[in-house]
Amino acid sequence: MNIAAFTLFGCSSESPEHAFVRATTEHIIIPSYLGLEKSSIALSEASHTFCNENNEPIQKEQLQIHWHDTMAAWSTIQAIRFGPISQQNLDWKLQFWPDKKNLVAQKTLGLLSQTEPLTSKQLSQASVVAQGFSALEFLLFDPQAMSAGKPERYCELVPLISQQLSSIAQSLTKGWHSYQNDLFTYSDDAEFSSELAVVAILLDAYLSQLEILKNQKIGQPLGSERQNARLNPYFLEAWRSQSSLVYIRNNIEAFHQFFNRGGLRTYLIKTNNSDYAEHIERELTALNSALSETPAPLFTQLDAAQPSLEKMQTHLTTLIEVLSHDVTAALGLTLGFNNNDGD
Repeated sequence: MNIAAFTLFGCSSESPEHAFVRATTEHIIIPSYLGLEKSSIALSEASHTFCNENNEPIQKEQLQIHWHDTMAAWSTIQAIRFGPISQQNLDWKLQFWPDKKNLVAQKTLGLLSQTEPLTSKQLSQASVVAQGFSALEFLLFDPQAMSAGKPERYCELVPLISQQLSSIAQSLTKGWHSYQNDLFTYSDDAEFSSELAVVAILLDAYLSQLEILKNQKIGQPLGSERQNARLNPYFLEAWRSQSSLVYIRNNIEAFHQFFNRGGLRTYLIKTNNSDYAEHIERELTALNSALSETPAPLFTQLDAAQPSLEKMQTHLTTLIEVLSHDVTAALGLTLGFNNNDGD
């Protein structure tokens, strides 16, 4: 799909709000969804050559690389939980996480134990727990999955989940082709009543992702979101593939891109809020410094990583405060309610 088809053209008289929304859509959202679509197609194609005629898995390491690439693409756009992804209820189908009760293993093993051949229809009707990135991670990285059930079920399920991920990614890209127009259409009857309403939903989206990062991706494994504050690496995102820190880094980089290429920094400067832009930049620099001190993989290095992860939590708390209170008040925004408190 040609990225030029999505290009939004501005004009010299556009408002700071319009320029900000246009930059985020043109430089961040659309390219990120196109990246997810491209990597998911490659994952799906690789998965269909995953088993040979004797149902023996082949080229597993190559398929794991494709999973990492596609998961990385998803982690750059995780913040955008509005628009087509919410309209089509696709969020949980992409990734069931957090998984505090190990439901991914239970439900996916249930599919592997079936005696009858698996179909795409069966998968679509199955629990979302056995779909998406988390289920595929279990299949590709957990030794338990390889030895469970019949080999033919395993060789059916891996391509089915990969194909579904690819279909969802393509649907989201197509959906944004139309939905982007809604971001520039304002009326009492439309989804957005004004440019400020769109600015609010964009800021709220990234703020919510920062809260998920602080409370769930970092806080839950550290135990800071639980009464019994004990380290638990099984609460990490993507612990089976031991790539948790990669996706924490990607989430922070995604906000950095939103701040710079997405135009938040420029928007703050144009609206006489350069002090807040400088404050945000300082916190991002501190976050990257803490990241550089964090050993990996977190699954085996969580104890050693605790000091730097706690530093990240501190800077994320400050960043969230600046965005949710200072910036929103200065811009006159009303943010929507979100429930990313780690419960």
